[in-house]
Amino acid sequence: MPLFALQIPLQAMRQPPCTELFNRSRTYSSFFLRAFAMSNVRTFWSHQKEHSRIKSEIVVKYFSAWAAIMKRHCDDLTYLDLFSGRGMYNDGEPSTPVLLLNQVENDLDLQKKLHMHFYESDLESSALLSGVISNHPATTKLRFQPLVHTEVVDRRLIPTLPIEEGTFCFIDPHGYKGVSMELLHIVTRDWGCDSVFYLSMNGVQRNLQDERQYASFEQLFGKSGLISVRKAMADHACGRPFETAVLTVLKQAVARQGVSFFLPYRIETERRKRTSHYLIFISKHWRGFKIMKEVMGKFGSDSDGIPTYEFSYFGRGQECLPLHLSLNKVAGILRRRYAGKSITIGQICDDLHQSGCVYLDRNIKDALNMLETQGAVVIDIPMEQRPIRDGNPTLGNQRAATFR
Repeated sequence: MPLFALQIPLQAMRQPPCTELFNRSRTYSSFFLRAFAMSNVRTFWSHQKEHSRIKSEIVVKYFSAWAAIMKRHCDDLTYLDLFSGRGMYNDGEPSTPVLLLNQVENDLDLQKKLHMHFYESDLESSALLSGVISNHPATTKLRFQPLVHTEVVDRRLIPTLPIEEGTFCFIDPHGYKGVSMELLHIVTRDWGCDSVFYLSMNGVQRNLQDERQYASFEQLFGKSGLISVRKAMADHACGRPFETAVLTVLKQAVARQGVSFFLPYRIETERRKRTSHYLIFISKHWRGFKIMKEVMGKFGSDSDGIPTYEFSYFGRGQECLPLHLSLNKVAGILRRRYAGKSITIGQICDDLHQSGCVYLDRNIKDALNMLETQGAVVIDIPMEQRPIRDGNPTLGNQRAATFR
C-alpha cells in the first residue's frame, strides 16, 4: 500500500468522532465544573477558618479607624463591599458584612452618615446575605438602609459604582478575577478613598500559562506588567521571588494611578508551607498607610516587635517582604537619613511613614533607643531620666534627637 494512502488529513484527525457525543461531553464537563465550584463555595461557608477571621478583623479594624477620622470631615461616608458572600458562616460565625454592622450599631454619627453597598452575584448567597442584614439590629438605626446588589462585578459595572469622597472599598473575590487596575483606580480616585483587595497567588500561578486567561491578567497587570510577571514565572516558577515580582508589578501599576501607598499582608495555606493569597491595602494618604501598618502589625510580629505582615499556620515569618526586617536595619535607615540633623521624634516617625517605610512607630523608637545607647544619637532628655515602660525608656513624640 502506498505510504500516502496511510496519511489522514490533519483536519480530520482534530475532529471528534461524534459531534453530538462531543458536545454532550462538553455540556457534562461544564455541569460538573459548576457543581464542583458550588461544592467549594458550600465547603467554604461551612465554618470560618482562622485566616478568614483575621482577614475580616483587619478590614473591620481599619474601617473603624478610618471612619473615626472621616466622619469629622464628610457629610456622607460609603462602605462598598464587592463579592460580599453570605454574611454568616453555617457555624454561626459572622463574616465581614455583619462585623461591619456590629461597628455601626453603637455609633450615632455613622448611623446618620454611612451608605452601605454589598455586591453578591450568586443568588443563593445574596438572598442569605439580605436576610442576615435585614435582621441585624443596626439596620433599623441606619438613616440609609444597606443595599444588596446582585450584579456581576465586571467592567460594565465599574463606572456605575457609588463612589464619592469618603469611600472605603473591600474587594474580596474567591480568586483574582474581578480585580482590575480600572477598578483599583476608581475606588481610590477621590479624596478619602482607600481600598483593601484580595489576590489569590494560587490562582495567579495556576492560570498564568493559560492564554485564555491573558485578558483578565492584562486588566490587572497591564500589558507590560503581564510580560514581567510571565518572565518571573519562567525564571522562578513560584515561591518568594515570583511573589515579590508580582507584588512589585502591582505596586508600580497602582503608583501610575497616583496611589502612593501599598501594603501586602501574606496568608498561608493550611496544608502546605506556601502562600495562599495576599490581602493588599492601597491608599493615596500616608496616614491611612500608618493606620493599616498598626492594624496588620497586630496579627504577626517577631521577638523585637517588628511586624511580619503575614499569617502563617507554620510560624515562619516575613515571607512577603523582599528583605528581613530588623532593628539594626531601621537604625541604619535613621543614621543615613538624619546624619548631622536635629529633629523631633514625631517628625521622624511621620517622615518615615510618608516615605513608605514599613516599620511602626514603636520600631522606630526602639531603634532610636538603641542608637542612643551606642552614642550615635543624643536625646534632649537622657535615657536615665526618662520613665520606663515595658522594660524600655519612653520616647515621646515631642522629644528631640540629634544625630552624630
